[in-house]
Amino acid sequence: MFIQGQWTVAYAGHKDSTGRYDTMAQDAPFYFSAKEDVTRNFDLPVPEPPKPLRERLSLATKDWGVVLDLPGFVVKSIDTKPDGRLYMIAENSNTKVVVSLALEGIKPGTRASSCRESLEKRTKIKELKIKDIRFSRSGDSDVLRYFVSKFRGEHINQESLFACQVYDNTHIDLHVSKVDYTAVDEPLFADVLKSMHLDKV
Repeated sequence: MFIQGQWTVAYAGHKDSTGRYDTMAQDAPFYFSAKEDVTRNFDLPVPEPPKPLRERLSLATKDWGVVLDLPGFVVKSIDTKPDGRLYMIAENSNTKVVVSLALEGIKPGTRASSCRESLEKRTKIKELKIKDIRFSRSGDSDVLRYFVSKFRGEHINQESLFACQVYDNTHIDLHVSKVDYTAVDEPLFADVLKSMHLDKV
């Protein structure tokens, strides 16, 4: 049973005496004067599908930004941290995937290999019992994947993907994560990583 517009709709979970399934809809109460006709119908407005979210993050001093296609996501916050990082976090309430993106200006001449080094540091966090560490490359980004089964004694089964890139003296850091991760969630991670690209502002 559920509500659809002004109607309460019910589906019987079993067949009737004729061997058929029944569906019933009950209208909401309304006034009928008996002096003029009242029309009630099932022409209910069709809800528009949610618009796909395309989020762009850009530092004020740059003429480009990082673009992510995030259908089904809602941006929770976009903040400038005390250290100057521009930080965005978005979440998909249906899939429970969380995406964060950070941009940080760096001094000219910083080695691109610093990306790999920063990812390696993430694997040495003592508070996390990290498993299944994997490094790879995707386009111009260094990528790290790992799995955390427990955190502070609780089972979380969290998979994390980090993608790091240095462009135009800017450190670009993407993090995709999900608790209660299973193999069927893999395309959700791949789609976010695949969508990330640079674009002129």
